[in-house]
Amino acid sequence: MAESVVNILLQKLVDLTQQEWELLKGVHDEIAYIRNQFSKMQASLRDADSKAAINNEVKEWVKQVRDAAYEIEDVLDEYILSRLPMDGNSKHSITRRLKAGISHPFKCVKAKHKIGIQIQGLKKKIEELYKQREGFAFNEEGSSSSERKFITKRDPREDALLLEESDLVGLNGPRTKLVDYLLEAEKRLGVVAVLGEGGLGKTTLVKKVYDSSNVKDQFTHRAWITVSQTFDATSVLRSLIKQFFPGRDEVEKMEVIDLKQVVKNELQGKRYIVVLDDIWKLDAWKELKLVFPNDGESGSRIMVTTRSQNMAHICIEDYGHVYPHQHLDSDDSWKLFYRKAFSSQVKNMTSEKVLRDRSVKFLKKCNGLPLAIVTIGGLLSIKQPNEWDRVYQCLGSLMDGSKGAFEDIDDHLKDLRIVISLSYNDLPYHLKPCFLYLSNFPEDYSIRCSRLLRLWVAAGFVERRPNRDVTMEEIANDYLNELIQRSLVQVDKMDERMRIKSCKIHDHIRDFIIGKARDQNFVEVIAKEQEEEFQSSTSVSRRPPRHLSISGIQNQLPENKKSGSGIRSLFFFDSRIIPFSNFKLLRVLDLEHSNLGVFPSAIVNLLYLRYLSLRRNNIKEVPSLIGNLVYLETLNLKSTYVKQLPVEILKLTQLRNLSGSYPWIIVPDGIHVLTTLENLKAINADVEGSSIMIKGLQKLTQLRKLSIRWVREEDEMQLFASLGKMKYLLSLKLTSRSRKFQHSSHLSSLPSSLQKLHIQGGFDELPGWIDLLENLEILKLDYSRLTNDQMDRLGRLPNLVCLAFGYAAFDGEELNFAQGRFPRLKKLVLKTLENLIKIKVEEGAMPCIQSIRFVGCNNLEVPIGLEHLFTLHRIVHDHMPQHFIIGLEQYCWKTGFHPVIEERFDYPY
Repeated sequence: MAESVVNILLQKLVDLTQQEWELLKGVHDEIAYIRNQFSKMQASLRDADSKAAINNEVKEWVKQVRDAAYEIEDVLDEYILSRLPMDGNSKHSITRRLKAGISHPFKCVKAKHKIGIQIQGLKKKIEELYKQREGFAFNEEGSSSSERKFITKRDPREDALLLEESDLVGLNGPRTKLVDYLLEAEKRLGVVAVLGEGGLGKTTLVKKVYDSSNVKDQFTHRAWITVSQTFDATSVLRSLIKQFFPGRDEVEKMEVIDLKQVVKNELQGKRYIVVLDDIWKLDAWKELKLVFPNDGESGSRIMVTTRSQNMAHICIEDYGHVYPHQHLDSDDSWKLFYRKAFSSQVKNMTSEKVLRDRSVKFLKKCNGLPLAIVTIGGLLSIKQPNEWDRVYQCLGSLMDGSKGAFEDIDDHLKDLRIVISLSYNDLPYHLKPCFLYLSNFPEDYSIRCSRLLRLWVAAGFVERRPNRDVTMEEIANDYLNELIQRSLVQVDKMDERMRIKSCKIHDHIRDFIIGKARDQNFVEVIAKEQEEEFQSSTSVSRRPPRHLSISGIQNQLPENKKSGSGIRSLFFFDSRIIPFSNFKLLRVLDLEHSNLGVFPSAIVNLLYLRYLSLRRNNIKEVPSLIGNLVYLETLNLKSTYVKQLPVEILKLTQLRNLSGSYPWIIVPDGIHVLTTLENLKAINADVEGSSIMIKGLQKLTQLRKLSIRWVREEDEMQLFASLGKMKYLLSLKLTSRSRKFQHSSHLSSLPSSLQKLHIQGGFDELPGWIDLLENLEILKLDYSRLTNDQMDRLGRLPNLVCLAFGYAAFDGEELNFAQGRFPRLKKLVLKTLENLIKIKVEEGAMPCIQSIRFVGCNNLEVPIGLEHLFTLHRIVHDHMPQHFIIGLEQYCWKTGFHPVIEERFDYPY
């Protein structure tokens, strides 16, 4: 990790020479010397990082190098910060604003004198560290773990296709047994407790049972809750109600006693199934158990997963079963390893026997633990076969050198921890900070990928590439894909295109990175379970971490936890917001869902901020002093009440991502000056002066995502002209003020790069440019009033995987899906099509379809030809008439066609 820290510093020094070098006159030579010395030590750090785990002297030296790099970064940042003007008056570039800030000569001289003294002191420290390095005889030839070299990469979509199959290894028998337990004839409320140690795959097994069609069909209400060690009754009950009864937004303001009453009353007489995953505390079980009604008639079930044998037996004391989940046997261990460790290319080139012989020694170390198998398999999947012996030697060295390192861990988990440690040590330097940064998120937290990628960029972990057509987020996405391939990060949700929407980390891996990040003073997590410890703490804190995450804390923190010196990221999760005005060097401030009613005034003084998320808060205004934040790259105002941005937003010339909220946000006319924008979402075009804003869009040529609402007829032609110049555009959403685009024929074509298109507004005629969108994958239409002839044109789009028709998107009474049309379509949504009566599906149409959703189509009869859709496995209905639901079930029974049919009101459009 020290190598990663030094690399980030070296990149920063390069950036300084390009932007703020003039400000550092008088210390140029010292900075050049420091950069040179760190560059020399970088090769040593590759070897030192790997030896630090088993050599305390090396560990201490690495720590001192890391701290020195942090100190230099702090000194430089504080100096630059002291030169930034606080009034935000200039509209010019950061460099010009820095120069303009030289308005107090005495202050300038004083700041330069201070940095000169500080850098001289650091120079001496680095000289001493450089001399000490010679005594360790480090290998400076580099290592595969730290060098950027060719690795055997798999397409993440290949991993996704294998995901379900891999999850089923060794689970068919256990899954059948658990389903039998759940569907017993007993009408009393029953509990099924799945017992087993961490890393055994309990959650995976229960998820397969929970999602199986025969279980879904038997329970009208379903909910999945992750309880974990940080049990919070209020959060759990709110989540239960939202899953059982979607749309109950009032629960956010209800107290625990009222939430309990809602659950108990609403579930009375209903057959429900609840999963309580990873339950630890007896108090949590006792409190939740009383919420679930047991009328002795409905046959409802609760499933729990736990590591505690005592807890499992307490949960079933009234009625139920304990299922002890077992380690994988040797054959199933091999099957799982085979799928994770070898790409299709390797499998095709080498016999399975040869691969198995090569793998035996690794499988012995895994002891049948699925998490250990997929982790070591993920590591080996990026290695060439001739590197496997070296990996095994490293594994042996770690086991020999770590005999006393895991004394607080159960024996059966020590090997798992060592496997995770090996995978961490093997990471290239650019991935280590990205991986450890994940420890900021709470246990079992679903992390939106878009959020994570922007956080990594803002924190400074993502290295620029010479190719200017590739964005920093796209580079960060490559980082994420590699962590997933290495099985250090898990896929949580994917979209229809098999692209990852959210990710998670296993709790054992999270435990490891929390410890590693804290040991290296990189991330500190202050969570609810340690609240008493922190409240009673009177000791002087060590050097503040680089990144701080506060989770579930409602009380004030001790003073020694409030120092912001050196902290670059600050996260709050379901916590009381602590004052952060002292956190002057913050790059990341994440205040998502923090129950804020106003924009915190201290934010406008955080001049170094790169990332600011106020998503899901009740704020209504953004102050004009937002213009102070000249380095800001991401501003997320989604799910807030902000309706208009101040003109000072135009001073944020580094802004890449700007997200507003429904009913959309008004931006200043001069938005075109923000030429670095890549994502501009939820913009209101129905305002005075919008024509200037629309015309200016043509200068935003770096845009990847754009959404504009209420486009006026007089602005259409200019908008279409601007869109034609956005050659990188991937996602576009347009809404017409009049519900009809009058001039769409004047647009010769949309960018061929476009992958996602949502149009709310009709056409006199379906534009010809639709036929040219060969890369289009998602198409959503409202008010388009299509005919079957136009449907045939859409059916020829070669890469369309999702088609969604909203209100009045189709105008006819009969909708036909012709043979050979929609060759890659996987998801079809038909919503509030009032005139639609019949649907006909010809044999050979939609050969890849997986799910169809019907919403509020009140006159629709049961579609004819559904039995031709061999890949269709789910039909969802939402506010459909009873005759349709009954007829659909009868039709499927008669034709022998058996997709899962379910009613869902929270299904995404």
